[in-house]
Order: sequence, then C-alpha cells, then structure tokens
Amino acid sequence: MVIAQFPGDRAAIFAMLQRTLGNAFAQQVIASSGAEESALAKESSELVDASEPSSIDRLREQTEVAADTNARPGQPTCKPVASNDAAVTALVNRQPTGAGGPDGYAAWLKEAQRLCLVTIPTIMTYEQLNDLVAGRPVRTYEFDKDHDVGPAREAARKKATKGKLDNAHRAPGTRQQWDIDLTVLPILETLVAVTRKRINEWQKVGGPAPKVLSLGQFVRADMWYDTGEKVPPHEPGAAIDLFFVGRVNTAADVLELLEDLPPVGTIEVFRDNNNALHLDRRPTGYGLGVPAAGDFIDSDMAIDDNGKCPAQRKAEATGDPSKGTIDVRGVVNFSSKVLRRKATFHDGAWAWGAWTETNESVLDHLRNPKLKPALEAFGKRK
Repeated sequence: MVIAQFPGDRAAIFAMLQRTLGNAFAQQVIASSGAEESALAKESSELVDASEPSSIDRLREQTEVAADTNARPGQPTCKPVASNDAAVTALVNRQPTGAGGPDGYAAWLKEAQRLCLVTIPTIMTYEQLNDLVAGRPVRTYEFDKDHDVGPAREAARKKATKGKLDNAHRAPGTRQQWDIDLTVLPILETLVAVTRKRINEWQKVGGPAPKVLSLGQFVRADMWYDTGEKVPPHEPGAAIDLFFVGRVNTAADVLELLEDLPPVGTIEVFRDNNNALHLDRRPTGYGLGVPAAGDFIDSDMAIDDNGKCPAQRKAEATGDPSKGTIDVRGVVNFSSKVLRRKATFHDGAWAWGAWTETNESVLDHLRNPKLKPALEAFGKRK
C-alpha cells in the first residue's frame, strides 16, 4: 500500500496530500491503497473539497477543532487556560536551551500547543517536534507526483545546496521520507520569540486564549527540485510555512508579524506558492514568501512554468496595434525579481520577446499600500 509507509493518522495524511498536491494526486493514492485506507481517504476527501478556494482554510479549521475535542490517536490535544494561569506564566518565563531535548525550542512550542496557544494543523509537523524533543533525526515527509528521487537526483540536490543536505538520509524502507540530523534550527528560535511576545500581549488584556500562530512543516529536503533560482529557500530548520488563523492570509497578518519579529537585519520579499506565507531565517535577516493573490502580488504577474503570465493575455486583448508595442511585468516562483516582457504587433498578431530583468522588485508591486513602507521600516529597527 502506498500510504502504509507513512506513520501517523491516515485521514490526516490523505488530507495533507490534497492540500499540498491537489485532489487528482490524492485520488491516485486512494486508488492504489487497500480497502481500509481507501475508506479513511474517502472520509478525508469528504472533509475537504480541494477544488474550492477555501478548502485549505476549511481543512485547517476542522483539524483545529479535532485537536481541541475528539482527536484521533496521535493528533495533539490541548486544554484552554486563562491568561493568568500558572502554566502560561511558566511558559513565558521559560528560556529554551538549544533546539531539541526536553528544554529546547521544540519542547517550548509543544507546551504552547498544549495550552491551545499554538495550532499545529498536521500530524507531520507535530511529529517533527517530537523527533527533536526525543533527540532523533527529524523526519520529513515529501511527495513528488511526477517521479521518484533516485541516487543521481539526490546527489545533484546535495551538491547544489553546498553541503546543507549532507546530513539528510533516506529513511530505511521508504520512497520519499528523509531523516535529517539537525542541531541548529534558527526558525524555531524565531517562532518562540514571536509566540512569547503575543502571549505577553494577551496576558496584558486577558480574555479567551488566542491561537497566536499556526505552524506548517519546518524541516524539508525538497530533493526533487532542480538547481537554479526556481528552488524555494526552505533549508532544513531555517524556514516554515505559516498558516494564520484567519480564513485567508492578509496584509494584516504580515503587519502584525513585523511587529513581533525580532529585529534582525532586513526582509527580502519573494513570490511563493499561494497556500501559505513563508518565513525563513538567513544571514541577512529574513525571507518572506508571499502569494500571487490577495493583498500581495497581482495574480496577473504570476509567470508559470511555460514562461507565460495572465498579464500577457490581457495586454493582447486591450493593446492598440497602431502603437506597435505592449509590455507587461511578471514574477517567477521563488524569485524577488520583477521581469519585463515586450511584444510587437506583426502580421496581425502580437509577437512576444524574451523576459528581461528590471530594477524593480516584488516589494515595489505589493498590492496593499501599507506593506512596502512597513517592510522597509523593519530593516531600520534596532
């Protein structure tokens, strides 16, 4: 059975497959699974319709409810507490030492989750925290719908990352799971700092316990990616996908995050996938991945894998052939650079040239007017 190699709650894993790779791929996995697992997958697919724009948020809300009430075996549970509860005070006063072990950042975040202050939507993220607390290599669960990662692909990826994945080893008996030895996880230190500050604010005002942060996987190998610019900056232990508690990620989420992030260096903004906000630690400060949707990058600027973007179709439809030329701006995934492409009208049709670089960045094209000045101001904080 395809799914049998993955530990944890089966329905949650099928739901995760739907969220990350789409309903079609999840259905392929269902078709290759046994009767019992197919039934669990059907239960999962009934929870979430991946064809609807809000399915990610609905799944997130349902997994949060399950964690708070009738959790399946292996899912984290939590018990809400008051802002003046002794356990909350003990947590904010607790100073983690290192990433793993019973006194590390992972254990701190697990305690915040137990108090219903941090949400962990998927069992995979929770198991990664458990690995760190137990002192084990962190297992990353990765899925590639097109092909397996063979020895040559693994070797090329490790070479491209210049040693950053040398400590990643394929888990015995698995196809796409990797055990990664990690001792330094700067992203966990950042998450603890953000969570602590938000809990402190809650303690000042009281009221019902807020869910201050929702965590995605923070350790990935991304072995199937080719080299080059179109590789997400998701180095193990240095990055995480954040799912804020609202129905969609908005400019308000980023503006609040900027208030709570430790002021270290500057923030480079780049285009990322549309299902989360990405945050990573890097030598210069932080990286922030935003979607080509909503308050962030105009969806018309999203250059696809074939090198085209919706802005081209709109420009062709509205362009004036008598003027001879049209041009558009676009951004490829995982890049902070804005590109320009021109077309000339010739023989009754628009002929497009190649994409060329501009002096503009994603920061210059954020749709919400509050974002650019706030992100620029962050780099000046001390």
